[in-house]
Amino acid sequence: MLRCWSVAGKLILFGVMVGEAWAVEKTNVGFETPPNPHPSGLIETTGLGQTSLQRGVQHRSTQSTTSEPELHHGGSGQADEITQATQLFDEGCLLLQQETDEAWQAAIEKFEAAIPLWQAQGETLNKGMTHYWAGFAYFKLGLGQDALGHYDQTILIFESLAQHLTGEELKQAQIWQAATLDSIGAVYHHLLEQEQQALEPYNQALVLYRAVGDQRKEANILANIGRISYDWGEEPQALAFYNQALVLYRAVGDQSKEAAILANIGRTYYDWGDKQRALAFYLQTVPLLETIGAQEREAQTLASIGSIYFELGEKQQALAFFEQALPLFEALGNPGETAQIWGNIGGVYAHLGEWQQALAFFTPALHLSHTAGDQNREATVLHNMGSVYVELGEPQRALEFYNQALSLQTLTGDRPQAARTLYTMAQTLNGLGEKQQALEFYGRALPLYEVTGDRSRAAQTLYNMGSISYELGDKERTLAVLNQALPLYQSVETCLVDACLEEDKHHQQIGEADTLTGIGRVYYDLDENQRALEFLQLALPLYQVAGDRSKEAQALNNIGLVYVALEENQQALEVYNQALSLRREVGNQQGEAQVLNNIGLVYVQLGDKHQALEFYSQALMLFQVVGDQDKAAQTRQQINALYLELGI
Repeated sequence: MLRCWSVAGKLILFGVMVGEAWAVEKTNVGFETPPNPHPSGLIETTGLGQTSLQRGVQHRSTQSTTSEPELHHGGSGQADEITQATQLFDEGCLLLQQETDEAWQAAIEKFEAAIPLWQAQGETLNKGMTHYWAGFAYFKLGLGQDALGHYDQTILIFESLAQHLTGEELKQAQIWQAATLDSIGAVYHHLLEQEQQALEPYNQALVLYRAVGDQRKEANILANIGRISYDWGEEPQALAFYNQALVLYRAVGDQSKEAAILANIGRTYYDWGDKQRALAFYLQTVPLLETIGAQEREAQTLASIGSIYFELGEKQQALAFFEQALPLFEALGNPGETAQIWGNIGGVYAHLGEWQQALAFFTPALHLSHTAGDQNREATVLHNMGSVYVELGEPQRALEFYNQALSLQTLTGDRPQAARTLYTMAQTLNGLGEKQQALEFYGRALPLYEVTGDRSRAAQTLYNMGSISYELGDKERTLAVLNQALPLYQSVETCLVDACLEEDKHHQQIGEADTLTGIGRVYYDLDENQRALEFLQLALPLYQVAGDRSKEAQALNNIGLVYVALEENQQALEVYNQALSLRREVGNQQGEAQVLNNIGLVYVQLGDKHQALEFYSQALMLFQVVGDQDKAAQTRQQINALYLELGI
């Protein structure tokens, strides 16, 4: 609780205000994650007893070595000014306790009226303390520069006093210096967002807290510096500071801060890509939060753990933690957060293929989102329900839910999610055979992806439009959109750096390779075989780098077809044999049969009919094994034609 008070005719005695651990737990790191709140500080009041500093410096204040004039008044006038200053200070302190903007402003007026009275009577220490509280009130109003003006005056006064003190008196002065430096750091860090400038006062405060042996405040500063390192993307440095803070919080028995710093360490490892270590630290926070009765933080941490398990593919573990979080959120009475957990549980069941169970959880999530007035989450749940109905074989009902989601996303201006819904609707329409409508919805999604800067999704949308155009026989449009997609795939640099997820790299490389293949296929159909070969050969190494053996085999088979069209039969045989090995390696018997059939065709062109018969016979057997009767019949006709030519 905020405390400050005065003793008439004596020095003012009140608690020292310090910057509390500003690092914020970041929770719910999984799917459908709400935005993290802006960091907020909890500023702690530490009551100081009336020490020799507060008694002794009363006398010293009239002999201060600061540059401020020391005015001494005798008689009742001096007493009246001290009484007036004390009254103003007391009134300011009472206003601070109301913790409203109006009260902060009124407190500032009281403190600023008291300051010249203290100065007139040579009450340097009281003046410094009053400057501090005026700075604090400005801080609470978000007026950083005004706060700094008062904090700077506080520092000057206490630095000057500290030069003439020893023992316990020096320690008390250092506590005030440290508290003020801490607050200056907080102004730069959180109000002015000038983190570089915050480091100097934080580090100065750190030295002083260590000098006076205040481990709790030392831990707070270390947490703040760790947060700055985290914000700068310097995870190793952030972890080093967080771990130092953790040791100190444990030493002073502050379980609340221990849980907070464990969560920050977990979040840092999560952002660094080490989800297993993140999980280990999040799990340590749960019993601490349960012990101190921090129900909301416990619920959020359980939700975060569930989200990480979900991302790690451990769906049952995710389910278990979401289900632990659910009754806690329900008890807190927050429909928005409760809706998120219902939705997350539904999402897990959807990934497990338990569609009816998924709907059972999505339905209350939808109701609660609507109750909370959270249209973004409501739209997300509607979209997810649509996806479930697609899986249940009810695409028309799915489109109804997608349309409801799209209406809300349009209303809220959520372009990324609107683009996602339009894209999904296009896929659903394509599955229904509504090709032209699918093209229309892809076309509506495309500018939204472009305006939000999602080049990867824009590229995928263009590729899908090209695929449909190809199916509709519009080769000119196919080439046009695939040539738009290609540079987008090539420009997705975020998936070419080491920090990018391997899955993202794979999708980027495959997308680019598929687009090159599509362009090559169109040129092949147009009998522009040299151009077709150029694009197909560009696709091949991308499949190889991505490690997709099946698509690598397909690319080799396609290149073989072009070599045949160019009558370069030996080169065709070379790539076909490479494709054959890969198809056998991945166990693709259908693909293996197709390559065997293609090799047979090359031997026919080379005039080696006996070799052709051997490969046709192997292809026929595999087509029969996989049950492809049409291909088996075609191969049988090819064999019969050779028998006739050979007179067999």
